[in-house]
Amino acid sequence: MPTPEERQELQIGAGIPVLTVVRTAYDMNDVAVEVCDTIKVAPAYLLEYDFPAR
Repeated sequence: MPTPEERQELQIGAGIPVLTVVRTAYDMNDVAVEVCDTIKVAPAYLLEYDFPAR
């Protein structure tokens, strides 16, 4: 559940869940090149990822 600050920033009411997504992208040498940390209003998103695993 979101913090009061997150509810205010996202303009949502109490009882609305959020998703916290932390994604790290790596280059071909397994060096982290990007970290994306996002908070999304859960009912507004369907997350789907399609990529080969290694």
